[in-house]
Amino acid sequence: MSRRQAGVPIATVTAGAVAAAMTRRHPSLAPVSALALTLLAAATLALAAPAAGALTECSASGSWGTNRADLASQVVGLINQYRAGKGLSQLAVSQPLQASSVWKSLHMAGYGYFAHDDPAPPVGRSASQRARDCGYGGSWWGENIAWGYTSAQAVVNGWLGSSGHRANIENPNFTSTGVGVAANASGQLYWTQNFGNDTATTPPPPPPPTGDTQKPSAPAGLTVSSIGQTSLQLRWRASSDNVGVSGYGIYVGGSRIGTTTGTAVSVSGFACGGRYAVGVDAVDAAGNRSAVTTATVTMAACGGGGPVGDTVAPTTPAAITVTSTSRTSVAVRWSASSDNVAVTGYRLYRGSVRVATTAATAYMFAGLACGTRYVLGVEAIDAAGNVSARRVVTVSTRSCRLFGGF
Repeated sequence: MSRRQAGVPIATVTAGAVAAAMTRRHPSLAPVSALALTLLAAATLALAAPAAGALTECSASGSWGTNRADLASQVVGLINQYRAGKGLSQLAVSQPLQASSVWKSLHMAGYGYFAHDDPAPPVGRSASQRARDCGYGGSWWGENIAWGYTSAQAVVNGWLGSSGHRANIENPNFTSTGVGVAANASGQLYWTQNFGNDTATTPPPPPPPTGDTQKPSAPAGLTVSSIGQTSLQLRWRASSDNVGVSGYGIYVGGSRIGTTTGTAVSVSGFACGGRYAVGVDAVDAAGNRSAVTTATVTMAACGGGGPVGDTVAPTTPAAITVTSTSRTSVAVRWSASSDNVAVTGYRLYRGSVRVATTAATAYMFAGLACGTRYVLGVEAIDAAGNVSARRVVTVSTRSCRLFGGF
């Protein structure tokens, strides 16, 4: 299998989420946590009836890896605790979705790849076809996968920190689930969770006790980078919680200025040469907030960040392409711009409205309307504030109609 790592876009403090990276990893690589979402950016899929004579391979080989049913059960409990905190219904365990998830995790562990679709052997097929082959009869389906996480809490926090994965977890139309966790020969864990709306065979567990008062752990490893005259970037490691972390607060000078669900943000509006205390805390669905992790930073001197009087704008981002669409989101990618000093980021636009800033060359526009045409744009910016011309692409979200349902 090929090895490929796409950049993870950094959300602005107002964007509210970090788009997930589409990755493939081999188990011989260092055990760095990885996430992936459905090829339609974690949107639900309307499934057609199985084709006549279709393959129905759903028998996992014991030689592929070790099935960790104990961890799978923990994931179901944590996801249902999180959904209860959001006022959502509990997910019942569907045996077909369970079989699909267990097969997938064992197959990834045994063959050393990381992707939603199943490569041969024993059979090459799409992820949704696998669910059908395992007996799934619902009309809607979704999937989250992960690799490298060492506990159920860690993987759930990782999924909740990604807007695409969290959309599956919070989808009110899903009523059933199945989770598979498998360890390869080296002990590395592969995680799969399927979501659906079939008639589950195992009732959901009781909701968690009310009155959650336990705070999340404070974000660790806070780092400040890309310090310019008026902007900087913050990164930190995910917090943990007895139920689930729902977001992070961003602080400047002791005041909360915004929130994000990811673990990286770009913050702007500082004064050049100024000294600031910046911080981040974690919050759960019950509103419990962790301690604030802080750092002190001095912004670049006025006139700094490039040659004095720099007025050269970066080149226009090239080759903007649409990498995936769903009913409510569009993912795009573009070629990096260049600058006489350095490009510090990219501004993203929906029509004439700026919606985010990222240091990466990919972004997912979320919260869109189904069956709607959008003009999406990106422009580059440098440390001196010079802005390139805007590159745009016109794209429509998927139809609001449900195709192929039962």
